[in-house]
Amino acid sequence: MAAANLLASLTAAAQSLCATAVDRVPATRAATVEQLLRFFETDALCVRSPTPQLGLAQAAAWDPLLDWCAGALGGRPAASESLFGPAHPPQTVAALRAALHASDDWQLAGLTAASAACRSLVVAFALARGRVRPHAVQALLRQEEDAQAREWGYVEGAHDVDEADLRARISAVATYFRLLALKV
Repeated sequence: MAAANLLASLTAAAQSLCATAVDRVPATRAATVEQLLRFFETDALCVRSPTPQLGLAQAAAWDPLLDWCAGALGGRPAASESLFGPAHPPQTVAALRAALHASDDWQLAGLTAASAACRSLVVAFALARGRVRPHAVQALLRQEEDAQAREWGYVEGAHDVDEADLRARISAVATYFRLLALKV
């Protein structure tokens, strides 16, 4: 029964993303790209904790994806402890803009959904291009929450629900990306 529910959820999510790719993205393509770039200003992988131990753990987990971004997309995002995000190098923003414009409507719909789920355009691209596996994304993104749970305790009915929601959203968009990659 659980497998049937999962399949139904993934199917519904994929249908929703397909409808978005067909109906919404063509009409809002330029605005969608600019919205994603504004969102990138505070990308989750680029905003680090000022707490030394957590900041080092975040750097160890996230810097490899920022380095990958430099090679795969043409620019390395910056990182800082500011809640307002770092000032990204202009060439990085230009490279991400070019990568977004080069994406077709189907890919752009998936990147938008993945960015919202992951709070990260970098992770969205990494997921879309197979650089990171869906099961690894949750550990990447929950660095701060997991550190807080270790310090203050795990709250059932809150932490577990957040984890399940994130897992479902990432799984849905990862499945969508895999379907896009199929050659029929």
